[in-house]
Amino acid sequence: MDPPISPLPTGSPFTSTPLTAPSTPLLSPSTTAKLSIATLDAKIRTAINQFLYPKERSPEEKQVLLWYMDTRPISANPEPILSSEEIEVRLKLIIDIRKIYDDSACKLQRSDEGRFQLTALQLVYLLLISVDHLRDIREAPMVLYLPYYKLGAYVCLMTRHIMPNDIFVNGGTLSPTPNNKFTLLATGTMNIGQNAIERAKCAARDGGACILTGAAFPDVCHIVPFEINASKASLAHYRNHLFHLTCLMGKEARPQVTGLLDSGVGCSDKAWNMLCLHPTLRDWWSKCFFGLKCTGICPTSSAGLDAKRKYTGSYLVKLQFHWMPRNNGVHPRDYAQPDHDTIEKMLKIKERDNDIITRVQKHSSCRLQSGQIFTLSMSREDATKMRQMIDIQWANVRLAAMSGLTTNVKVLYMHAAHANGNGYVKRGAVVGDMRRE
Repeated sequence: MDPPISPLPTGSPFTSTPLTAPSTPLLSPSTTAKLSIATLDAKIRTAINQFLYPKERSPEEKQVLLWYMDTRPISANPEPILSSEEIEVRLKLIIDIRKIYDDSACKLQRSDEGRFQLTALQLVYLLLISVDHLRDIREAPMVLYLPYYKLGAYVCLMTRHIMPNDIFVNGGTLSPTPNNKFTLLATGTMNIGQNAIERAKCAARDGGACILTGAAFPDVCHIVPFEINASKASLAHYRNHLFHLTCLMGKEARPQVTGLLDSGVGCSDKAWNMLCLHPTLRDWWSKCFFGLKCTGICPTSSAGLDAKRKYTGSYLVKLQFHWMPRNNGVHPRDYAQPDHDTIEKMLKIKERDNDIITRVQKHSSCRLQSGQIFTLSMSREDATKMRQMIDIQWANVRLAAMSGLTTNVKVLYMHAAHANGNGYVKRGAVVGDMRRE
């Protein structure tokens, strides 16, 4: 059961004055999708007239509407979660790779007919890594090993921060203000305290408001989890999974990733790895219910080069909001066939009657939609680093959501002791089947 969650804000985030709803709603969300543009325009004019002309309408209420019109996010056609242009090429390569393992001595992950099977998590991973890396795997597969067995441990670490032995630490990408200077892990390893100065920088940069809804009193959240380098032990654990991150990001990204995330304890506890989010959205962010994709960095009018050829002024980081697949019936440890039907299922968002996102957004004036663009202003150096963090978590969130991890997070971390640093299990190790019981 989901924990109780505060609703998204209604009305202005800076006042307590709610937007007054008409006694008879002019539109319901289900009706809106069925109306033509002309009909919608006419109904909007009627609604505005009804709002403006009553004498009892206060200036504060009108200011709320004006604020909403001035601050509504820019929308663009959402870019696909998975590039359709490469699907055919990827599927052919994946089928070739599966055939190699089918003919190999690896006896794990076999169907009743003896055929080698990929799990949903493994299939999504192969769909997301670079085509060049897929070709490398096909040309030089490690056929004596079970491929990517530690992948579940990687994605749990990078999205929910599940450590060895199923230790849950502080809710993944969430980063609430710590009660004490230090947080003690169940392993006895001491975390460093979170950097209050950097958190204050993030809050100031974001105007003390949620970057997606404008709501006041947001939580400061990390993009890539704070805990992955919060202690020497967690940093070593993260380095053990760097192989998967490199495959997802591409070989050319490894130097930047290495410098930003594993150069030392607490190295990524910086404002460029933080965002201000409403508490509800913070919870959904940790569960990979939505993702943010960086669509570019552009200079503002103040940007330029000084006499020493150093970049000055501010730059805008553009983030596109995406609802992630959910309730699609995919389980990360179930076998999955590499075909179009499976991919289509993995990309679906199925809304249920008790769906928490539908329920919370139903009465909100800040309904979030895929394709909305949000911008953050910062120095060029910080903008470049934030883009790297967003790119990393965009890959991780897609991996978790498409494979069904968002609702099955507790089932993946198992048998890690049998896997080596590259994510392979030695042939003959008694580790059981990766499928769920």
